[in-house]
Formats: sequence, structure tokens, C-alpha cells
Amino acid sequence: MRRIRANDCRTLPFSAEQVREAVLDFDNYHRWWPRKLRMQVLRNTPNHLGSQIEVRPTGGWFVCEIAAVAEQQIVIDYVAGLHRGRGVWSFEKTAEGVRVCYEIDLEPQGWLPRLLSHVMDFGRMHSNQMEQVFDGLERWLSDSEPR
Repeated sequence: MRRIRANDCRTLPFSAEQVREAVLDFDNYHRWWPRKLRMQVLRNTPNHLGSQIEVRPTGGWFVCEIAAVAEQQIVIDYVAGLHRGRGVWSFEKTAEGVRVCYEIDLEPQGWLPRLLSHVMDFGRMHSNQMEQVFDGLERWLSDSEPR
């Protein structure tokens, strides 16, 4: 079985705080999250810890839960569905704004995903989906900025 690993980054012309708050704002995910990655908020806690979303890309589903929140990173545990493991959002201030990265290290669950992990590059598939996530996040932040 191959683990699913990817590290996707983009520099966005916003503050690290703006991007971090958007990532934590589950109530507004429907405004920027890619529709084809169907997302549903399962739990949204006041301090964010334990908040959960279910994501349903083509061919499966998984549940992500916020495990830790810090100024420069948000740790996400994949707790149910196709994958188990961890994802980490990180935010690094740059001259152009903020470098936002999302890194995953996941283990496929079930015999079919484990088998397919030997012939399909799930990490590359995840990276392609993250491009759409970053696009939507950038649009949402641009539209939300005071003029």
C-alpha cells in the first residue's frame, strides 16, 4: 500500500490572518469550496477544535476534523471514509501576501483504495483538486475585501 502524500502551495495577496480565518469559517465554505468536491459541515464548534466537514469527491467520501489551531497552521485529522491521516494548512507571510500550503499524509482505507493506490497517483489527484480549492479561496477573499 502506498501512502497518499502531497504538498500544495500558493501565494495569495492577503494577510495570513485573512486566509486562516477563511479556512476556519466553515459556515462560508459553500461560497468558495469547489462544487464537484461536494462538502457538508457536520459540526462547527465555537473554538473550531473538533469541527468536522464531510467531503464527497467523485468515487468516495471522507471526514476531516480540526485537531489544532495555531497562528501559522491548522491541523486537520482525516477520521472516517476513504482515508486516515493528517492534513496541515500553513500560512507564511511574504512580501506579496501569504504563502498558503496544504500538506497531506494519508493512508487509504479498504481493499479497493489500497489496491488502487498502486496504480493511481492519488497525491496528484489531490493536488489537482487543491488548485480548485485555492482558486475558490482566492475568489472568495477578493470578493469579501472591503472596497
